[in-house]
Amino acid sequence: MFNVVLITIDSLRADHVGCIAGLDENRTLTPHLDDWARNAFIFSSAISQSSHTSPSFLAILSGCYPCTFGDWFSSLSQERLTITQILRESGYDTGAFLSNPYISCAFDFDRGFDSFEDNLGSSRTGHIGRKFDLVKLRLSTLFRVPYQPAGHINRQVFDWLDRVEKPFFLWVHYMDVHGPYLPEAGFGAAQRLRAGYLWRKALSKPEKIKNTEKRFLAKTYAQKVKDMDSHLSSLLQRIQRENTLIVITADHGDLLGEHGLFGHPLELYEKLLHVPLFISLPPESDPTVQRIDTTVQSIDIVPTILDSVGIGHRSHFHGDTLLPLMQGNQYNNSDRYIISEVSRSHLTVRKWPWKAIFNFSNDLERLYHIDSDPGEQVNRALQEKAILNEFNRIALAHIDKYKLDHEEGTKEARVTDDERIKAQLKALGYMD
Repeated sequence: MFNVVLITIDSLRADHVGCIAGLDENRTLTPHLDDWARNAFIFSSAISQSSHTSPSFLAILSGCYPCTFGDWFSSLSQERLTITQILRESGYDTGAFLSNPYISCAFDFDRGFDSFEDNLGSSRTGHIGRKFDLVKLRLSTLFRVPYQPAGHINRQVFDWLDRVEKPFFLWVHYMDVHGPYLPEAGFGAAQRLRAGYLWRKALSKPEKIKNTEKRFLAKTYAQKVKDMDSHLSSLLQRIQRENTLIVITADHGDLLGEHGLFGHPLELYEKLLHVPLFISLPPESDPTVQRIDTTVQSIDIVPTILDSVGIGHRSHFHGDTLLPLMQGNQYNNSDRYIISEVSRSHLTVRKWPWKAIFNFSNDLERLYHIDSDPGEQVNRALQEKAILNEFNRIALAHIDKYKLDHEEGTKEARVTDDERIKAQLKALGYMD
């Protein structure tokens, strides 16, 4: 049995990763990741199941669509079997280190972990103590990021690696690319304050963002990607690659002014859904096929890991194992529909080269030819009725298949009552 490491990077766009975007070594923001990926499988067309952290991780950790058990923005459903539970039952020590409240103990994401550090801390008891915590948190986010940075996460991971029994399953989640974009290097205090102010302005009033401000936001986001790459390198150097399966991916991307929006709103555009995905299999060797352009999805990760470590599938997964692709066996992708969701009625269906976006709550229909129109500027819904109707049928069948008797969770309805967590969610732009 060998170790399994899942590294996830919040809000990392695929087009900001050099070896995916095709940037040369002098222009890439991710030189360390690019260098590591020389001995990994690079999935250049990986699609997330959602544009938001909570539903994206429901898919990443369970291999099932976010909508399946109605646990959107609420506690992890008892019906949702996660890879952590499966590996723990198979004899793995399990540990997780992260700093996003939506995937914290407050939402039961610690299920199946022997060690789980979400870096939320414990709130003080008493009215005055709680008020002090909230005031301290709100003031601190004016000058620093409202999460534990990668350097802090790494120190926790390194300490755990020194103590853990093997084999182990390790999940590390970095928040450093998430807004507010406050770079570590090359930016003075005034620029950091400006970056935080513009990020909040972009989320609340995107129409007020000027072109110069948009360019500044893009610059600070890019610097955050570069900063993260250095910390990721430190972690990868610490992990023994020869006896470890390593998966690196993102939960979603971020908009930097595309479609007049910023951050990761509940939309389904390509810049939000196209994520990096790398898989390194032991023993260390040059992969048979380094770059795989076949469209894959986040729900493929769990069955791929279990298939790779030789654990039988004891649950029905909606994704497929990627081992055949990694072994050089190209399967027929022409009949495979990729579905991503932001709610049960708002979803996208894609089958190359077409992508349809439906919002059945307001009769929205869009159809894009993403090969010739990757920026999704031309809605072809009226001109390509036959294709739109086919995708509509797939979307409605998907909704009907996973329709539940109970109401699905929403951001507004089921956020934890912990005021400190609410304050952190607000600082991260998740709540108004």
